[in-house]
Amino acid sequence: KGRKLVMFITIFGMGIATFLIGCLPTYDQVGIIAPVLLVLLRMAQGFAVAGEQSSATSMTMEHAPHGRRAFFSSFTLGGTQGGFILATAVFLPVAAMPEDAFLSYGWRIPFWLSAAVVFVGWWIRRNLDETPAFVAEVEHEDIAAFADGVQQKARQRQRHGLRPRRRQPQAGSGPGRHHRQPQ
Repeated sequence: KGRKLVMFITIFGMGIATFLIGCLPTYDQVGIIAPVLLVLLRMAQGFAVAGEQSSATSMTMEHAPHGRRAFFSSFTLGGTQGGFILATAVFLPVAAMPEDAFLSYGWRIPFWLSAAVVFVGWWIRRNLDETPAFVAEVEHEDIAAFADGVQQKARQRQRHGLRPRRRQPQAGSGPGRHHRQPQ
């Protein structure tokens, strides 16, 4: 749970939506359903990209040394621009295809290649650690939740007229535990 999980959800969300755009039927095949599916998949891409950008920036900032967070988080925006350049570079050879081939299947190739991008993204992210700030917050929340649970139990016992529980000494513990028992 945490940012790492969100990063997996966003990469797979973007990748699956992008790949499926390449698999869409044409308007001639299914009518109005084709553009509706395209809009839905583009919306899914947009939601995933928004989650990706904010999560990547947060994760980068939380891993960065204090006083250098802005510098390091700027690389996430640079990565976005690099993705645009890479997408254009992938599309150039496809655009050089004969028009019939491009219109029938060629335009789908860059969308299908997103599966490779998803694999690389998954491979990189599987070794990411949660940020120290996130781990500290989870530990703090766990301690706070435990303390709240203990306080809630004590209040329930008081409401029912019960006294707080006292720890019962275990056999062989407490004063005199080192004394020998009579035989």
